[in-house]
Amino acid sequence: MSKTLIVFYSRTGNVRLLAQKAAQLLSADVEELKDHSEWSGSIGFVRRFHRALIKGDTTLSATTYDPKSYNKILVFTPNWGPALAPAVRTYLKQNKDSIPELSLVVLGAFSDASGAKEEVAAMGFKLNNVLGLLDKGQTGKETGELQGENLTKLQEFIESI
Repeated sequence: MSKTLIVFYSRTGNVRLLAQKAAQLLSADVEELKDHSEWSGSIGFVRRFHRALIKGDTTLSATTYDPKSYNKILVFTPNWGPALAPAVRTYLKQNKDSIPELSLVVLGAFSDASGAKEEVAAMGFKLNNVLGLLDKGQTGKETGELQGENLTKLQEFIESI
């Protein structure tokens, strides 16, 4: 059985539910990225928009797991415009030599994940699989349970890797 690491960043909790469900299905270790930047409120919205445009980095707390110790790495990110969340971008840059290939799951309001996919590929990573999910209220943050079409697509994605 291969050893799997799930790495995710979630500002609102929606991506966290996806990552936790995938970890449950794969019996994987989970690394939640802790971003030191303040992204909430109207000023945070403007900062998020700007950081997405310039594809900027951020400052992260230390991580627990060494990605070199894993056969499979799945990265879960919200889509900030046509870009990765800065926490995920920063993590990938910091671990470039430790992660030769990965699978990517992107949750966004309007995207098919093509921008995030292109950004990861441009960073030099081999992408095994990519799943773009639309956040249509199906993440179940209110109930704590993933539901609907996103649950089905995540399950199919997990089975394919």
